[in-house]
Formats: sequence, C-alpha cells, structure tokens
Amino acid sequence: MYNDVAEGQITVGEAVIDFELPTPLFLAISKKLKESKMPKLYTYHSEAIISLLRSMLDDNELPPTHRQLAYARNISAVLEIPLTNEVLTSSEACSNYLEKYSDQYQGFKGENSILYKKNKTLMTQAKKVKKWSEASQLRILGASDEELAKLFGVKVATIEKYQENLNKWTLSAMSDNTYDVIMMLTDLMDDNEDMLKYHYLDLSDLLKQKTAQT
Repeated sequence: MYNDVAEGQITVGEAVIDFELPTPLFLAISKKLKESKMPKLYTYHSEAIISLLRSMLDDNELPPTHRQLAYARNISAVLEIPLTNEVLTSSEACSNYLEKYSDQYQGFKGENSILYKKNKTLMTQAKKVKKWSEASQLRILGASDEELAKLFGVKVATIEKYQENLNKWTLSAMSDNTYDVIMMLTDLMDDNEDMLKYHYLDLSDLLKQKTAQT
C-alpha cells in the first residue's frame, strides 16, 4: 500500500528545494529517469518549472524572464542603448526599459525592413558557407569524410555535398559580387560577434571600412 505522497527534490545551484508528489507519480518518474541516460525536458516543461521557481520569489526579487532579456538585448544591439545592471537583474527595471524603447525599436525595424530582409538572406548564406568552409579546411588537413560526418552530425554523402556546395557558391558569389560581404560575415561569426546589429547596417559600406583599415 503506497503512502499518499513521496518527497522529491530540485537542485538549483547550492540550494535544494523539497516538494511532494503523489507516490505513484514519483515512482513512475523515478523509473523513467533511471532508464533514460539523457532525459529531456521540452520547452513547455521548462516553462512550468521556471514559473514554479519564480513564484517562490517576492516581486522585488524577480529577475527578468528570458524573453524579457532577449527582447531587451535586441533593442540594445539595434538602437545602441546600453543595458544597465539593474535592467539585467530586475524584472521591473527590464519591463520599464522595454516599455520606454519598444516603440522606437519597432519603428526602426519598420523603416529598415527591406535592409533587414536583404541582410538576413546574406547572413543565412554566410552560416552555410561557414559550415562548408570548416568542413573543407578539415578535409585539407587530412580529416576523412567519415570523421567529418561524425563531427558535423550528418551522413558521409552530406560531407561530399558540402564541398560541392562550397564550389558552386564560390563561383556564383564571385559573379554577383556577394563573395567578399559573405566572407566578412563568416569572419564576424568566427569572432563571436553579436550579429543582430549587422542586420541593419549597410554591409557594403562596412566592408569598405574594414578593407580600408587593413
């Protein structure tokens, strides 16, 4: 005969939170997690856990949600408005920041929507080229297609396709004058740059500036 409830625990950093579960549910979850080497929590599971943990804090202790922070960082990158420590750590301060600058951000996005779409297309291509180039360079250094397939998490035939795609793209980009811009973007990605701000810049002018500096 089961007891009505069993105790579970959530560990957050150095803190341990005890909670109660109906015993049959506790045993079923314990068995499931024991059998799974890598149990996965889907987004909707995570959201529920986050909401539970946030409910344990007073309003003046609440940090921003991840959505608030992501939006604030977008605004900061595009409008070049610094994020204070308070905005990064306080839900109320972050909310005030968003309320103050959201209309300006949305207006800026609307005014530059054509440029954004053009640059987004270039950046999408740059991500592909970066991957193809990395595979090609490792190939030159002696890595086998089998090793590369494992490294990139694809089939061996896909690695062969990467080289083919890179060759075709190089010829195409040389003819439509996008080669240098896309290679500049791959370099920026290698430097772990925040790419969001580049969505709203004239990339041709940026390339000229960087070329002049070298």
